[in-house]
Amino acid sequence: MFKRCQNLTINNVSDIIHISGVTNTSYMFFGCSSLTTIKNLNRWNLSKTQNLSSMFLNATNFNQSLNEWNISAATDMGAMLQNTNLSVANYSSTLINWAALPTLQNNVTFG
Repeated sequence: MFKRCQNLTINNVSDIIHISGVTNTSYMFFGCSSLTTIKNLNRWNLSKTQNLSSMFLNATNFNQSLNEWNISAATDMGAMLQNTNLSVANYSSTLINWAALPTLQNNVTFG
């Protein structure tokens, strides 16, 4: 969707992107090196999304918790956050909340 948009910034967008029926967000922000945060990102409905692989791969300045995402349908998350600038606090918050979800798929690749 925004693959390789190196100057993309979405800091001041107040709308919530409606992707409740989307099953594949792979490479959505791949290579978006100017992307740091996305307003309302945690309000995105990803409950049906299966493929999140490489979603933020090489978004080298991205640093935002994804702790409110429902990733229960996810089957592929390989390289999703690889080569981002995710802080330890945001990464930990994300993983802790995801682990508390009532349902998760087994054997999901994550990176």
